[in-house]
Amino acid sequence: MNAASINGRDFHEGLKYPSPAEKIIALGWYDGPTVGILQCRDGMVFKFHSRGTVLDWGEEGEDLQLYDFFPLPANSLEHVVSVLSPSQSPRWPLWVPEWAFLSEQEHAAVEKTLEEVELSSGHRQWIVASSDLLGEVVAAWSDTREVASGDVIRRLVNLAKDEKTRSCLRDILDRVRI
Repeated sequence: MNAASINGRDFHEGLKYPSPAEKIIALGWYDGPTVGILQCRDGMVFKFHSRGTVLDWGEEGEDLQLYDFFPLPANSLEHVVSVLSPSQSPRWPLWVPEWAFLSEQEHAAVEKTLEEVELSSGHRQWIVASSDLLGEVVAAWSDTREVASGDVIRRLVNLAKDEKTRSCLRDILDRVRI
């Protein structure tokens, strides 16, 4: 684990820790962000997409989502903001831009930029379970060969201090093939 991870400024393998997310542009929404771009406090930028709801979670039964995170170049978030902001101002920490454009040219520029960002992403780096990407990471693990066999999730199940978290992780292991 590097110093940034220890200081909570980046994702790291583990359970129930404060999210390092600082800014999110949600490009898709269904009971929370499903697709978008996220910037961590350390400046790392990721494209993310939800695999869908895994189960109800927390005191109020929030939907726990399983997300795939793909690294992006550091300027990706600012690049997307620059093409979206002529028609609207960003609202941080979570911005859900309206898809209302002043002109067809503006719409085309946004679509072109999003396509460029998509093409610039790396291979999946993190798998994150969370009901609130700006709040708490319920579980996170790096995308390695171990993940495919479920070893990382099994290790996390063994580390979980409470039955609710263990149950959640078992459910992820049983129902979602990574």
